[in-house]
Amino acid sequence: MLEQVIGDDKSDKATNLKLKCEALTPTAKSKSKVWALIADHTNDLSSYQRSAYMGGFFDRNHPDLLKPYFDKYIEKVHDCATCGNKEFMGAFVNGACPSFAITDEFLETLNKVVSEFKGDVHHESFCRTVEKVIGSLKISKKIKDFAAE
Repeated sequence: MLEQVIGDDKSDKATNLKLKCEALTPTAKSKSKVWALIADHTNDLSSYQRSAYMGGFFDRNHPDLLKPYFDKYIEKVHDCATCGNKEFMGAFVNGACPSFAITDEFLETLNKVVSEFKGDVHHESFCRTVEKVIGSLKISKKIKDFAAE
């Protein structure tokens, strides 16, 4: 159906839409493939391509399929502190964050990652980036918790 809609459109917008749809595909195989692409800071994805993949990856309609990637996200955030690529770090920490079904445990684990690097001048940008994500997640969680009451 996507091919019918897009046709032979070779524009960046059409390409990125295809990537987002690929990331939305609710199969373990598709999620594994897309995760490998978005979590690899050494591949040649453009920032737009990576963003398109990240935008479709954490689809809240398939929480069971995505549950393992919450821990993988934490592991990769930790790796981002030392990957040496600030552009990737910022894009990944923000764009690949599983912002639905956030638990206090998840937030606590992210805080532990920050505390591991806190105070090291080489990791100030990393810590600020993750702390901003944590702040946003806390606000979202409060709103969701309030709405559920």
